[in-house]
Amino acid sequence: VFHDASEFNIYGKATQATLSLYDRLPASYENTTRKELWRLGRNTAGLYVRFRTDSPVISARWESRFGNVMNHMAPTGIRGIDLYVLEDGKWYFAGVGRPEKNSLVTEAVLAKDMERREREYMLYLSLYDGIESLEIGVDKSSSISKPHVDSPRSGRPVVMYGTSILQGGCVSRPGMAHTSLIERALDIEVVNLGFSGNALLDMDIAQLMASVENPSVYVLDYVPN
Repeated sequence: VFHDASEFNIYGKATQATLSLYDRLPASYENTTRKELWRLGRNTAGLYVRFRTDSPVISARWESRFGNVMNHMAPTGIRGIDLYVLEDGKWYFAGVGRPEKNSLVTEAVLAKDMERREREYMLYLSLYDGIESLEIGVDKSSSISKPHVDSPRSGRPVVMYGTSILQGGCVSRPGMAHTSLIERALDIEVVNLGFSGNALLDMDIAQLMASVENPSVYVLDYVPN
């Protein structure tokens, strides 16, 4: 049974006032910011969905926004999604969703044959593409709900700004971007404002970063651009 991901908690956003649920820049930027920056802001780098389920199998069905392809990065990193499970207070890799080669829509089993018990999950979204829609599939006899555990801790996010390196190029899957590694290691939400080739100190991004409530620290890594 598939459930729309909007039913659960979505983290890693600098603002909720976006054109789509899975955007990183405010909707108000659509006609004012640089076109290259706006398009990259519609990539879902650093965004993740948190949920809880006792299902022995977890699937996903998602539609990529652009169908991006690059000859120096794995499709799983560009358009894939990445599942992690919380065990004894630590996050562990559980499965990756490999995108369909000739379709924007993919349905994939991320994990299966698990013991039926309640667990907390985190699903990282695509790094170098956007997502139009996302559904999480569980066994029909299982429950699924919003998370019960606040991990990575929310409320005092680390806000990181930078280049393609920060956006996630060229890792093999979304959970391996260094912003996400830091997130899990420090157990704190990280906002990924990486824009490939476009970390040009735009005032729009400065204003967006300044608007984030209660940031714990700002990280600026724009020098390569």
